[in-house]
Amino acid sequence: MFIDAVVERCVEQSPVTVMARLALQRALEPAWIDELFERAGGTQYTRELLFSTTVELMSVVAVGLRPSVHAAAKACKDLPVSVQALYDKIRRTDPSLVRALVQQRAVRLQEVLLPMMSDKLPTVPGYRLRIVDGNHLPATEKRLKPLRGFRGAALPGQSLVVYDPELNLVVDLVPCEDGHAQERSLMELA
Repeated sequence: MFIDAVVERCVEQSPVTVMARLALQRALEPAWIDELFERAGGTQYTRELLFSTTVELMSVVAVGLRPSVHAAAKACKDLPVSVQALYDKIRRTDPSLVRALVQQRAVRLQEVLLPMMSDKLPTVPGYRLRIVDGNHLPATEKRLKPLRGFRGAALPGQSLVVYDPELNLVVDLVPCEDGHAQERSLMELA
């Protein structure tokens, strides 16, 4: 088949690129994301806009392929809802759902990573090493017009990130909508 020949050539020419693509496909598979939404979404629901579409658009912005959610939505030719409906979906996304997405994605990727790292020695023998780091999302000039003149105005939020250096993978995330909260107050949730 023609596609097999193309994939085989890509594997020969740039195997790391193919592996990265396959890992991303595994981590962000739309059917899996929508199933996770059904399990962990709580009171949230799906009408026309699937959660996987929202995650895909946010991912495009996160990796810098689009400068904003609005630009990503405009570039998406098959977005089934208005841009305002997309923003409403994002605004109403429960932080616990975001955390579940990160945790379950880590589990899915561990299944792929562990066999490749079987010969790697642990960093600290007898312990599972984790690095916890707080991350304040940066303030932006794309905020409410009356608040633009104030330096301390409306921080968008923060997160506590749990990183596994042996897998080179983020395994947990504690999102917090309060940009002024202390990181120590989030540690008990991690």
